[in-house]
Amino acid sequence: MSWLERISPLIRNRKVRYLAIVNFFLSAFNVILMLILVALLIYFIVLTIKKNEAIGSAENPCIFRYGNWGECSGACWNISKQSEPPKMRRMVLRSSIIQARGSKYKPCPKDLANRFEEAPCNFFRYNFFLLRSY
Repeated sequence: MSWLERISPLIRNRKVRYLAIVNFFLSAFNVILMLILVALLIYFIVLTIKKNEAIGSAENPCIFRYGNWGECSGACWNISKQSEPPKMRRMVLRSSIIQARGSKYKPCPKDLANRFEEAPCNFFRYNFFLLRSY
C-alpha cells in the first residue's frame, strides 16, 4: 500500500482539508516572516559595519561646551566689605558632552556635567566710605 492510498481518505474529509489549507497559509506566513527577519538582520549588520568604517580608528579628545554666562553675584564691588570681585558662572551643557575615543586621549572626567567656570564681573572698585563723604 502506497502513501497516496493511505492519505486519500483523509483528503476526502472536509475538516482535514480545511486544516491542511490553514496549515499551508500559516506555514507560508512563517516563511515570509523568517525571510523578513533575516533581511533585517543582514541590514543591521551592514549598517553596523558602515558605521564602524565611518568612525574608523579616529582618535578624538573629550569635547564639551559651556552654556551662557549667568548673572553676577553682586551689583557692584565694594572693597570695604569684600576682597573678591563679584563673579559670574557658566555651566557645562550636559547634552554637549562627547566622550573621548581611542587610547591617545584621556576620557572625560566623571564629574564633567557638574563643572563650571567662574570669571570676575567687569565692575570698578569703590570704597563705600569714600562715596558717603561727598
